[in-house]
Amino acid sequence: MRTKILFLITLISILIFSSCKDYDFQNPIDSDTEFIAPGDLKLTEFTETSAKLEWTDNSAFEIGFEIEKSEDGTTYVIVKTVDANIKTATIDGAYLTTKQYFFRVRAKSNYYYSKYSNIVSQSLQFNAPTNLQVTSFIETQVILTWTDNCTFETSFEIEKSENGSTYAIIKTVNANMTTATIEGSYITTKQYSFRVRAKAIYNYSEYSDIAMSLFLCGQAVVNYSGRIYNTVKIGGQCWLKENLNIGTKIDGGNNQTSGNGIEKYCYDNNEINCTTYGGLYQWAEAVQYQNGATNTTSPSPTFTGNVKGICPSGWHIPTKAEFETLIASSVVNNNSNTLKAIGHGTGNDTGTNTSGFSALLVGSRDNDGTFNNLGFGTYFWSSAEYDVASAYILALYDINSNLYFHNINKGNGFSVRCLKDDY
Repeated sequence: MRTKILFLITLISILIFSSCKDYDFQNPIDSDTEFIAPGDLKLTEFTETSAKLEWTDNSAFEIGFEIEKSEDGTTYVIVKTVDANIKTATIDGAYLTTKQYFFRVRAKSNYYYSKYSNIVSQSLQFNAPTNLQVTSFIETQVILTWTDNCTFETSFEIEKSENGSTYAIIKTVNANMTTATIEGSYITTKQYSFRVRAKAIYNYSEYSDIAMSLFLCGQAVVNYSGRIYNTVKIGGQCWLKENLNIGTKIDGGNNQTSGNGIEKYCYDNNEINCTTYGGLYQWAEAVQYQNGATNTTSPSPTFTGNVKGICPSGWHIPTKAEFETLIASSVVNNNSNTLKAIGHGTGNDTGTNTSGFSALLVGSRDNDGTFNNLGFGTYFWSSAEYDVASAYILALYDINSNLYFHNINKGNGFSVRCLKDDY
């Protein structure tokens, strides 16, 4: 009896040991058939929410596969089981760019396991945007473009810096976007830095390269009250290339007044002429009554520094001295033909516009309310007074190439051409 019991215990031990042992197990049906491990394990797709694996099935009698994952390359845990003959698996999860992930697969039968496959490992590649560029830069907006190098971002964060070191998020746009328009108030003589990074559910990419914006006179445009003005660099100065056309049209027989918003005259009281030639303004309206200035009284205190007047932010009504700098520049060289638009003028005094200033002979609104000299002359206000009732203008005419400064009654209506501050 005792011998039988010992035999049974030995047999049971052998069976238990055989069922638990993990080795290069043979086919339990045919002991001559090797239980070959899966091979050629590959990570074919890897995002922050899923890892897709593929392998070769080298056995004919497995009942399934176990997929294991490790975050340190040593300790593995089963993350998924798939049925026999399946050769792919998607492992959902939260994958971080700060970690390396390791995967392996083994086949299992009713009693045995194969050896493990080869190990594949990868860290999550969250590629940063590249080729960031400032494609437009004006006082009211910046337009950025970039290249999207990731397939699983959920959005992009755009950041701006005014000192090149401290950045703040100024806009977020949706996934797959490669452009953003950043509205704001920009000083176009100031340099701004921009950068972009992609954002996903759990991760951020690295930042893009940095794009910097700087006002480039001759390339930049100014969007002022819905109208686009081009710019032109002449010598060391930056000018608007068109006459201002800002404000509400009033009849030429009336004086422009303070407190009613900006008012303008249009030649012959025709709005189309304002669109073509710009508005005409009395001197006090042009300087926007700064320091109490009127058409019959001087500002108090006297103007010092730039007088913005009706110009856009960052621009001003030129002084007489600044007009003198313009006409003395090597490009102009005291020749009005270089300032006149091509075709404006007569005979040898027709404009060549070699300066790019593009002056049109737009005429004027005289102090008596009449309009005169369209095609014969053009006149630009300066911010400089001659006396309480008159101020200096720069005048160009069709019949000669001279440039003139006149002191003339402030009640006349002339053109305004703005000059860039601190250029």
